Amino acid sequence: MKASVLLRTVTALCGMALCMSYADARPVKVTALHAFASGTDGANPEARLTHYNGMLYGTTENGGGRSGGVVFSLDPKTGTETVLHSFGNGIDGLSPQAGLIVEDNILYGVASFGGGHSGGAVFALDLNTGTERTVYGFCREYQCADGDRPQSDLIDVDGTLYGTTVQGGPGNLTIFNGGGVVFALDPVTGVEKVVHSFNGRNDGRSPLVGLTINNGTYFGTTSRGGAYGGGTAYSIDLQTGTEKILHSFGSGTDGQEPYGALTYLNGMLYGVTWNGGANSCGSYNCGTVFSIDPVSGAETVLHSFAGADGYLPYAALIAVNGILYGTTAYGGDTDRGTIFTVDPTTGAFTMIHSFTGPDGANPYASLIAVKNKLYGTTEEGGYYGHGTVYAFRVP
Repeated sequence: MKASVLLRTVTALCGMALCMSYADARPVKVTALHAFASGTDGANPEARLTHYNGMLYGTTENGGGRSGGVVFSLDPKTGTETVLHSFGNGIDGLSPQAGLIVEDNILYGVASFGGGHSGGAVFALDLNTGTERTVYGFCREYQCADGDRPQSDLIDVDGTLYGTTVQGGPGNLTIFNGGGVVFALDPVTGVEKVVHSFNGRNDGRSPLVGLTINNGTYFGTTSRGGAYGGGTAYSIDLQTGTEKILHSFGSGTDGQEPYGALTYLNGMLYGVTWNGGANSCGSYNCGTVFSIDPVSGAETVLHSFAGADGYLPYAALIAVNGILYGTTAYGGDTDRGTIFTVDPTTGAFTMIHSFTGPDGANPYASLIAVKNKLYGTTEEGGYYGHGTVYAFRVP
């Protein structure tokens, strides 16, 4: 469970005018395909699923045969789950919280801890042999100059893996344990290179997510830092490491702490902020959905959450048929989280599902689209209370 989240109820969230400012249509039926039991099948999935050759692949932060989380496959037709690897010996990594990518029948992912040097690891799992290996273990260099605590999905660019770490980095080792890095990794040789080291101040700090690509330009977010301390949206040149701040969050109701990756659609970037916005949800503001012009950096809040429609959105948005789909970790009818849509053309927001518990609770992962269905995970809920894999048809 996310340690920073202490909220469980929403009190005095908004006036009637605010609460009525969104549509509540509930046009989908969510089905739990698998409920994790906190045994050998894993527990508490936080990451996006991956679809490959008719199967879904994912990770859980906890559970498994050695209690360090698992890599699993799941048949979307039958709901049958198979554990492919259980973490827990330290060297292979601990607590994977990010999604997987597939290259040449090999799954690549990151574990936030372990890896032989306790700073996390990039791992590979061969689907042909079932063999898992650590490609790179972080915190090898003095005070984690190579990066520390990877938590983001990887991307593959011409055979090189790129990702981010929440902490570490050269040149800023006394600032917040390092501001984090963007790194490049050769998956064959295991050679890692720091592409950019965040200084922990104006250029951002603590990137929780990986990079988004469009036409050779790469975009990302940091959850802290920037001109107002509320995080940043940035672009980066992977060859030179040159970073450009597109927007600094926290100047007002523009949102704070963008935890999800950016989504590119029709010339604009879209994302969510975990905190900030116009409405208060207890000790937090409820969060936002926003757009950013990647050329001018102009940011627009498309929706400020109010609690009844969800709050604390963590996961990246996805675009399906020109409509953005997302989740909130909390809020809705029973404070277990919601699924929503936003029309980027009109800004119209619709809450399409409120989690009830048996179908899941607290979704931290972005959705994926496979033909006419969307799939996701919840960290908690389900029959055993340790999370679910769920599905629903595109409305």
